[in-house]
Amino acid sequence: MNRVAVALVFVLGCSGTEDRATNEVGVSYTAVQDDLVTGTFETQYGSVQFESRVTSEGVVDVTFAKDERAFGSHVDWNALTVDLVVGDDHQVTNDDRFLLRALVSALEHDLGNEMPAADNLIRQANVWSIQPDGAVQRKQIVADPERGWTRLCGVNNYTFGHDSNGHGWSNEYLACGIYERSNPCRDRCGPGCVSWWGSSAWTKHCGDHDRCEQLHSTSECAGEAWGASDDFSFAGNC
Repeated sequence: MNRVAVALVFVLGCSGTEDRATNEVGVSYTAVQDDLVTGTFETQYGSVQFESRVTSEGVVDVTFAKDERAFGSHVDWNALTVDLVVGDDHQVTNDDRFLLRALVSALEHDLGNEMPAADNLIRQANVWSIQPDGAVQRKQIVADPERGWTRLCGVNNYTFGHDSNGHGWSNEYLACGIYERSNPCRDRCGPGCVSWWGSSAWTKHCGDHDRCEQLHSTSECAGEAWGASDDFSFAGNC
């Protein structure tokens, strides 16, 4: 199945700290199936090829290729683990994050999350889009099924906290979700807001990360990013 997304106006943000001009983007799909999504995402800032393939029950391989660099995620919903698959010399850049966040917005617009391959593709593009600059320091995400996630579906206000590399721990009672306009949408596990409710996970740890990035740089929020990685990967969609 071939689909080409019409130009989509995308404004970057969940954090709002990486300021770029509004940009038109385009996605071409070579496969859109329940267990396989492949294609290419083109922007004036570069392009990325992507594939999300369900290899067995509860196991998905998501891969990206940008500038002759390959990286991705081996997702196991049975064990609630994600192995980040990347070369030792791979360096995450600001351009990578921008491109992947824009890709997430386009995928949500086109595909939603009902197909397992699409849902995992969006989730792992999100995970890679919050990695700090430089080499990937942690290469396995392990979720705790006993802890679960503090889901904030439909919540108007909540207490969020962040540390941000020694700036001091801060807890704040803040507006969140679709009710938060200065940092839209705080607590959504993904960039920005969407035009319909329930397209992704909304959790406290994603809100902690959003608040940190609103005040500090992405690299200063590495701890919050890692703390939210299992939410991005496994927390239930609202």
